Amino acid sequence: MQTDLKRAMARALTHQEEAITTAQKTAYWLAKENVATRKFGSLMKLLRQASCPNVDKLDCGENAKCLSNQAAEEFQDACAVAIAKEIERQIQQSRFVSVLVDESTDISVTRKLVVYVRFMTEDFVPTTRFVKNPDLSDGKATAILDCLKTVLKENHVPLPVLSKVFGLGSDGASVMTGHKGGVSALMKKENPMLVNVHCLAHRLALSTSQGASDIIAKLKNYQQTINDIYCYFSKFAKRSQGLKKVQEVLESDVLKIKEVHSVRWFSFYNALYAIYHSWGALVTYFASHAESDAKAKGFLKKITEYEFIGITHFLMDIIPITTQLNLVFQKQDLDLAAVSPVVDGTVQHIKVACEQGKHQKDLKEKLKQEGSEFTLEEYMVKVSAS
Repeated sequence: MQTDLKRAMARALTHQEEAITTAQKTAYWLAKENVATRKFGSLMKLLRQASCPNVDKLDCGENAKCLSNQAAEEFQDACAVAIAKEIERQIQQSRFVSVLVDESTDISVTRKLVVYVRFMTEDFVPTTRFVKNPDLSDGKATAILDCLKTVLKENHVPLPVLSKVFGLGSDGASVMTGHKGGVSALMKKENPMLVNVHCLAHRLALSTSQGASDIIAKLKNYQQTINDIYCYFSKFAKRSQGLKKVQEVLESDVLKIKEVHSVRWFSFYNALYAIYHSWGALVTYFASHAESDAKAKGFLKKITEYEFIGITHFLMDIIPITTQLNLVFQKQDLDLAAVSPVVDGTVQHIKVACEQGKHQKDLKEKLKQEGSEFTLEEYMVKVSAS
């Protein structure tokens, strides 16, 4: 009798443990997929309706069904502790580590320092893991380094903590890479073997979005015009709907005008693509509102100038090439030996595109055939003497 009772209790406990495991996996999935925690209860009810094994064993009476938001948060906290301990164990086990850090500001305007650690697993696989996003007292290099050391100490990296850190990855800001007072310089004083890496994607974005615009004012003005057009439509639903109707009437692609961000890798190409394929619709919309809207009149004049059209066609040949290079730089397992050949190939590709680009060739051919005044998508374009 006692043996049967023990077995029954063991089975009940096993079923309850399996139910708790299912609930934890569900809460973990919500966090992993960025789904609101308040969906936990309805998702668990769905699992019950789908006859998921042992889910009903989660109940501990009529009023304790573990379906509340608080239950989900407790499950997620438990998962977070287990994951953090595993990351800590892996960091301790790895002989050397690299750190990737970046400053940020949250919605409450509090300085934060996001910290990732890259290390070798037991199977000799390079792995990058998020460690912590602590508050930052100020944006000085000393404060950033102190904060980083604290994070490493919390993960029980043996003292001195920087003796194990052989790589630093950052966005290349002066506070990070300054030769005298930057974070990398301060870290090298404690570990001369440290290798400082300026993010390749950041460097490419800086070279394409800022390098040329600082020298060639026309490209800077062009980017500003795109952002002005974006602001014109984005803040007024009526204008956006009006442009959409024009696009539908002209049977062109229905595209939203995008904003250009200096630190978002593909924003320029997305904005450029939308301008190029919506040019006729934009001209039609601005022309129909030019008499009653001074801004529309100004935009109409700008985008029908040959300079704007010429730059658009030129960049349509160049930007896709740099975008592909950016995709290479953002690969998870980038082979550094392949960087130089890829960059050299991209440079050659750009040189060819500058001379024989399809979009420029089409524009030049139209200009050659029709002269200084030609039609583009049924709109007259005048080429100034300059």
